Formats: sequence, structure tokens, C-alpha cells
Amino acid sequence: MRTRNGRAGRRRRVAVTLCALAALLAPASAGLAGVEEPAPPPPPRTDRPLPLVYDLAEISHALSEGFPGVPGLSTAPAAVRQYPLGDPFPVSRWVGKVNHREIARLSAPAMARLLEQRMRRYRFGPELQAGLVAIDEIGVEAQDDGFGPRLEAAMRMLARRRHATTGEPLSRRVLMYAAPKFVANVGEPNDRELWDSTLAAARLSGGVYLQMFHAEAGRVTGVATEAEWRAYLPRWRDEMGRSANRLRVLLTGGRPGQDAQWRWARATAAGRAALRAGVGAYRLGTRAEARAWLVNWNAHGR
Repeated sequence: MRTRNGRAGRRRRVAVTLCALAALLAPASAGLAGVEEPAPPPPPRTDRPLPLVYDLAEISHALSEGFPGVPGLSTAPAAVRQYPLGDPFPVSRWVGKVNHREIARLSAPAMARLLEQRMRRYRFGPELQAGLVAIDEIGVEAQDDGFGPRLEAAMRMLARRRHATTGEPLSRRVLMYAAPKFVANVGEPNDRELWDSTLAAARLSGGVYLQMFHAEAGRVTGVATEAEWRAYLPRWRDEMGRSANRLRVLLTGGRPGQDAQWRWARATAAGRAALRAGVGAYRLGTRAEARAWLVNWNAHGR
């Protein structure tokens, strides 16, 4: 009897101790259970400044983190990076991509479906929380005798629907990179050619980034000249009409360097407006060029 009572007593003491520990831990556990994960930042809106990085990892890190005395894009409310390159920008700022070759043969409804799919996810990888997609390298194939009319029709379909979070038309979640041929044809007087449908699509979009450089066979061969900056930006702004506040530019590395390119951009009211709308960085090449880009962005692009 004494043994059984002794065991029973020990069991009661252990039970009491465990209950006391549970009571002590309960408030802490309840507090932890009540902690909510921070909500992801809202998707960036396209009617606000949208600086963009379309570059390799080393340069993208430099642009994001900045340099001593030179704040990086991590200080911008809505800087984005072209996916699938990704880090160091948070996933909430990754922009999906559709190459112009992927949509060239699609019908307008199929084009609209693909653009909407890529707003949410690329061909691989995580969900793209920014809800943005860019059409890469819009060039001669998108003229009125190419896929331009189907692109305009697809954008009109997307314009009839709304993005669940921002309330913008879905067409405004589409960004467009205008290839040098497109930039020059619209920017040169009397060289407008067959761009009516793609310009109509551009006005419905979340913004056009003009590639302010020359290229051949997909490779950059030089930066835009001072004369081209002065001529092209005002003409493009006129063409964009009421959507002109979403006209942006994409700068690259090369000679002359960033100081000259930004100075030429600031030479016209249209250029200054495009810089404020969200200038982009494309293949800057070196950390020194990235630093010069950031110095100018902090002074003229914020």
C-alpha cells in the first residue's frame, strides 16, 4: 500500500508540475499564435514612378544596395526587376515577361490569355506578386502588317477587366519595351511607318520603356545620340496623348556614359517627365556605370 500510495503521490506531483508549466507557457504560446505574418506590400501601380532593372546579378545588386553616399533602388517605393533574373529585389517586385516571338503567331484571345498568365507566373518559378508582365523587344514584327492589330485587340480585351488589388484595367498591368526600330520610326519626323495599332496598344498599357540605344541582331551597338534624345521624346509624348505620364526610358552602358545620357534626357520637358515616370537600366556593364546611373537617378529620377 505504501508503494502504491508513493507512486500515486509522485504521479500527482508530476501532473501538478506539468499543469503549472502549461499555465506559465500558455500566455507566451497564445501570443505567438496571435502573431500574424506581415502582409506583402501592395502591387506597384503603373500611374506612379516605376524604376526598372533589366540587368545581370552583379549590377542588379549594386543598383539595389547603392554605394556609400549614393542610395540604391531599395529606397524607392516601387522599383521593379525584370524576371526571371530576380534577386536581390523581393519577389513582390518581380515582373513577368513575354518575348515578342511568343505572341507573334497567336490570336488576340490567346495573346490576352498568355499575358494574363505571365502576370501571375513565368514559365517557371514562384508566383509573381507584382502582377506585372513586360512584352520584350517590340519591333518590326509588331507593325500594322504584322501582329500589331492582334496586340491592340488583345489589349482592348484586357482593358475591359480590372486587376483585383490595384483596380487598374488589366491592360495597364502590361509593360512594353519598344525596340530601337520602333523608337526611331515614331520619333523621326515623317518616318512614322505602320505603327498605328501598336501605338494604340501602348496607350492602353502600363507604360512604354523606350530603348534609347542602337542595336543590331539583338546586340547593343551604341547609345542614342543627343539629337535623337531631343527629337524622339517630344514626338513620343505627343503620340501617347493622355497616357504620356506612363512614357519611360531604358538606358544602357556605353560611351558617352551615364552623365551625358541623363543630361540629354533632361534637355526637353518630355525627357524630364520620362525620367520621373521611371527610368530603367539595361546592361550597364560595370559597377562604375551602375554608380553613375544611381547618382543621376537620385538627382533627377526620383
